[in-house]
Amino acid sequence: MQNSLREAFAVWGLPASIRVDNGLPWTTTSAVPSALELWLRGLEVELKRIRPAQSQENGVVERGHGVAATWTEWETAAHLAELDQRLQDAIWRQREGYPNPAGLTRLQAYPKLKTQRRAYRSEQEAAQWSLQRVDEWLSQQVYERRVEVNGRITLFSSTYSVGRPYARQTVFVQFDSQTREWCIHHEKGGILTRHPTKEINPEMICNSTLAKRRRG
Repeated sequence: MQNSLREAFAVWGLPASIRVDNGLPWTTTSAVPSALELWLRGLEVELKRIRPAQSQENGVVERGHGVAATWTEWETAAHLAELDQRLQDAIWRQREGYPNPAGLTRLQAYPKLKTQRRAYRSEQEAAQWSLQRVDEWLSQQVYERRVEVNGRITLFSSTYSVGRPYARQTVFVQFDSQTREWCIHHEKGGILTRHPTKEINPEMICNSTLAKRRRG
């Protein structure tokens, strides 16, 4: 998914936000964000989720998917390369070949579609992507976790110790952007322990190797 977005960003530039549903790959089965969302945050692209089971909130996109499926007749494609070419043809037709009632194509009616507000090049991503943005955003989030019987919680691809006395209790986790530590709070508010983050780093986020864990 990240490579597909990189290709799209290279053509259209970086958007301010992307509106998505609540399924993979945008989100995970856990409350914690996906590697994809953290990567987008590092590029200063906000991920806006619609409410669960409210697909009409993303109606334009859903309608666009329906049109694309009709135009490409994807079920008859012999292989992925053929489907990809059909998609490219459909995109061209929708933006540059299909006129509206006034006789203008979408690109003629909205020429700013070709204007990149924030240019993006994959080879320059390291200079555009910011771990500090990710840290600052994470520090504003609070994640609820349930301590397992062994006294540990799962967070992203890692496990962190809380202590057996807190087994089966609910704790709250927040990221300290100054120390780059996970702060684990008791439900009554006191800090139980702190752990340096094992997974919030550019390599795991930008290469999408940040594993998804089950709900804790």
